[in-house]
Amino acid sequence: MDIPTSTPTLSGGGYGDKSNNLAGTLKWLVASAGAIAVAIVAGLQLTSLQSLQPWAALLATVGALGALVAVGLVLFGAARVLAIDTPTITELSNAEMDFKAEKHADLATPEGLKALPLLLLWLYERRTLLLGDAQTISALYEDGIVGSGRALDRLKRKQKCTWAGRALDPESPSDIAWLEAERFVASSRIDRLEAAAGYWLRRDAYQRLIKRVSWITVLFVAGIFIFALAPVVGPATVLPGVTEPIPAQIHVLDANAAGVPSTCPAVLSGQIVGGSLANPMVVTIPQGECPALKLKAHDKTLIVVPNMPVSPGPTP
Repeated sequence: MDIPTSTPTLSGGGYGDKSNNLAGTLKWLVASAGAIAVAIVAGLQLTSLQSLQPWAALLATVGALGALVAVGLVLFGAARVLAIDTPTITELSNAEMDFKAEKHADLATPEGLKALPLLLLWLYERRTLLLGDAQTISALYEDGIVGSGRALDRLKRKQKCTWAGRALDPESPSDIAWLEAERFVASSRIDRLEAAAGYWLRRDAYQRLIKRVSWITVLFVAGIFIFALAPVVGPATVLPGVTEPIPAQIHVLDANAAGVPSTCPAVLSGQIVGGSLANPMVVTIPQGECPALKLKAHDKTLIVVPNMPVSPGPTP
C-alpha cells in the first residue's frame, strides 16, 4: 500500500464561522444597547427635574429607569449568550451515556433518537457530517482517539495489532501512516463536533433572547415615551422674576431670626430688588438708628408687601 503523501482534510460544516458571525451580531447588539443607555443617562442629566412638578419629575424618573431596565435586560441576555462555553467531546460523550443509562434507549432505533435531548438530537440528525462512520459520539472518541492511540503506541513498540478490522504491522510504514491519518481525521471530526455543539447552544440561547426582546421593546418604548412626555405635561409653575425695583413695606415678625437689629422699627420701608414676588429679596431704607439692610422674605420672619402702583381709572 502506498504511503499517504498529504494530510486528509474534512470539508463542510463551518460551524466555527457561524458561531463567530453570531458572536459578531451579539457584540453589535451590546454596543448599540450601551450607546442607547448612555443617551438615556445624558438625557436624564439634561432634563432639569427641578423645573417639573413633583409628580412629573417622578414620572420622568420612572420612565427613564424603565428604559434603562429594558436596555440592561438586553445587555445581560447578550452577555450570557456570549459567555456560553463550547462543550468538549468528553462532556458530549458523558451526556450521551447518561441519557442511555437513564432511558435505557437504543440510539439505533427511531424511538431512541426521538427521546434524545435537543442538542444531542440535532447532532445525531447530522451524524454523517459530524460522526462519519461512528455510530455514537462515544464511539467516535473511544475508537477514533483512544483506540487509535493505543494501536499507534503498540506499533511504535514494534508489536502487531488490529484496529478498525485491519491487521497492522509495525514494519509497514504504510500501516503506520494510515493509522496516523485515521487518527487525524477522527480528531478533526471531534473538533467539528464540538464547534457544532457550541454553535447550537449559542443559537438556541440567541433565539430565546430574541423572543424576549419583543416585550422588552414594549417596556423600552413605554419608558422613553413617559420620559419624553413628562416635561410637556408637568412643567412647574415659574413665577416671574423681579427685573426692576419695586417699593415695598417690610413687616418684621421675628427680628432675631430675620437678622434685623433691635433698633429698627417693626415696619420698614424699602424696595424689592431680586427674587420673585413670592420669595423677594429686599433692601431697606435707613431709619434713624436702623441701618440699610438686605433681607430675604420668609413667612415666619418677614412679610413683604409690595406698593404696587395703582392705574388711574377712566376719566368721567
